[in-house]
Amino acid sequence: MYNLDPMIHLDFNKRKLTLTQRALLTLVGNMLVQIAEFLTGFFVTPFIIRGLGQELYGAWGMLQQLLGYFSLTEFRATGSLRFLLGLQQHYNNNDEKQRLVGSTLIVWGMSLPVTIAFSIGLLWFLPDIIHVSSSSITGIRVALIILIVNALLDRVLAIPMHILKAQNMDYAGMGINTTMVIMASLLSGIAIWLGWGLPGLAAATMANVLLISIGRFWVARRIIPWMAIKKPNRDEFTHFLNTSGLFFLAGLASLLLYSTDTLLVGAIIGPSVAASYTTSGAVLRMIGEPLFQFVGAGNAGLVGLCGEKDWERVANVRKEMYFILFFFMAILGSGVIALNGAFLKLWLGAEFYGGSLLTIFLVLSLTATFLARIDFTISNAMLYLREQTWALLTAGSVGLGSGLFFLRIFGVGGMAIGMAIGNLVLLTIAWILIQRQMPAASTTLIKSLFRPSFTIISLFGLAFFLQPYIEVPNWGVFFLYGLGIGGFSFIASWFLVLSKEIRKVLFIRAQHNIPFLNK
Repeated sequence: MYNLDPMIHLDFNKRKLTLTQRALLTLVGNMLVQIAEFLTGFFVTPFIIRGLGQELYGAWGMLQQLLGYFSLTEFRATGSLRFLLGLQQHYNNNDEKQRLVGSTLIVWGMSLPVTIAFSIGLLWFLPDIIHVSSSSITGIRVALIILIVNALLDRVLAIPMHILKAQNMDYAGMGINTTMVIMASLLSGIAIWLGWGLPGLAAATMANVLLISIGRFWVARRIIPWMAIKKPNRDEFTHFLNTSGLFFLAGLASLLLYSTDTLLVGAIIGPSVAASYTTSGAVLRMIGEPLFQFVGAGNAGLVGLCGEKDWERVANVRKEMYFILFFFMAILGSGVIALNGAFLKLWLGAEFYGGSLLTIFLVLSLTATFLARIDFTISNAMLYLREQTWALLTAGSVGLGSGLFFLRIFGVGGMAIGMAIGNLVLLTIAWILIQRQMPAASTTLIKSLFRPSFTIISLFGLAFFLQPYIEVPNWGVFFLYGLGIGGFSFIASWFLVLSKEIRKVLFIRAQHNIPFLNK
């Protein structure tokens, strides 16, 4: 049976909250941010694309993925800080936590020479990576320089944010986070309106990072009294450095799977095709990430439970997250597969739709990605860092290799096929790792997923079949189709994806932790 409310109380600023209540507050904060991102993205993205043109917008997407590789030059110091603090969130060892912050800054300083060398190489070879006219490459180089400087500053300025997340208190900055999302879109729109192009977009990004970092520092300093810097001893720094090394390798492997597809499509076929590849997945990113934030709002608490080795509650939370994710992805995926072409034609233009094959495999890939993210949160906390690195390397190699193979056969949709295969490989390995600690729970979960899996595959198949027959001349008809498909998928998923047991558990959790339902 489920332990419906883990009565673990944490005391920060004399406020006692259960893990579930913290998860709900985090959820509210995440949802506000994601709603702001969706609304601003919906209205600002077409304006940016029209201002840049399809080729430069594709180049902007390629720059974002190049920055992913640049981010590795810090050796994942801030990620290690967040991970190690998360494991210790229930303990009052403040001096040790302060020394972890000190270790982060030392690694940042040690990485600067590597960062500078990598930046020079990236700028030198940029024309060989992004194939645009000579008149455009100068602006792209300037944008990349600004983004590099921004990334360097953000490595230090983001430390308060990582501390808040690790202490399961990210909800404290929800107002600032939401405001800054809106501000970022406004700054980007103003930069395009002024005709500043890609350098202007990069400058807007940098200005927003500076503003949000100031806000997060103020919030963290106010509610986390121990936040300070202390010099680590040799053993502590060695442990931190080893952890950073594992996170660095895992980050490199993760980039192969998650931040190389657009880059390869652009380099092989061209930035304009990379733009359609990116925009074909736009609605999935705008809506899918908020849904995952809903499902994963309790991730920080889940890490804490793993740190306490409370595997029974870990298994319960994992099962709930799986079922809720299946429920939401059944609704979202069906709608996107059926209506993505119509949406993009109305929103941006027919040339930005990459086709139904690309869409369905983007949906399948995202579903597998979210499931793997749940399991990697757990296996991370189980300290399977080395194994995860090899898992990501294997999945990334399989995904990119098969993506390049299918790209030649199916065009741009072939890359999405490869990414879906890679994510399925990753999910399989994550299951194997977790089963080492929770064999019985994993077996039980597999059995319970037969009906949800069959349901979601059936809904996706039906949407794929119906897609060619859907004609959408305007937004009014689009919303009617959306309501119809969404309503049908919701009803089917509510009864066939969510079991009666899960529905009861979710209702009881809501009653216990949402004030107006508890009256």
